Amino acid sequence: MKYKQVTLVAVFLAIAGITNIQAQSSLYVKTKDGTQSSFPVSNIHKLTFQTGSVVVTNKTGNPQSYALSTVRYLSFTDYKTEASVVKTQEGNSLTLYPNPASNELSISYLATQGGTMQFRIIDLQGQTVLEQTQQSTVGENKTRLNISTLPAGLYLFSNGIESTEFIKVIK
Repeated sequence: MKYKQVTLVAVFLAIAGITNIQAQSSLYVKTKDGTQSSFPVSNIHKLTFQTGSVVVTNKTGNPQSYALSTVRYLSFTDYKTEASVVKTQEGNSLTLYPNPASNELSISYLATQGGTMQFRIIDLQGQTVLEQTQQSTVGENKTRLNISTLPAGLYLFSNGIESTEFIKVIK
């Protein structure tokens, strides 16, 4: 009877498409000041939410506490703060950093010809929430976007009105 139950569960999982579930290897805690801590899941004894804080206790009993008001996110995904690079329509590369950002996004790009560049931040409803134009010169160009007035969330960065490539931006 147990064999039939195990077989039935395996068939159900295969049908549901859940056969490739992967175990998460680390818990990431990122605070609003940009500090990120990583905890191997195999070393976590318990995770508790006490009044106004989250506490990660390892298997040796050492707790690490974070005030919830200072925590930006808890995740099993490591949101890298590396620069995002995208090719522009002219084949030039564009670098956007830091990502996630809190107040400013730095943009660096190489232009093969001078002209006007338009940068847009778009919310997930498709609305342009920030737009900036800059005169580019041949060679390396740098600029910054002030995003301090945007609410925290996920946005898309576009480097032109008709651009079909976007960079995800986390604020």
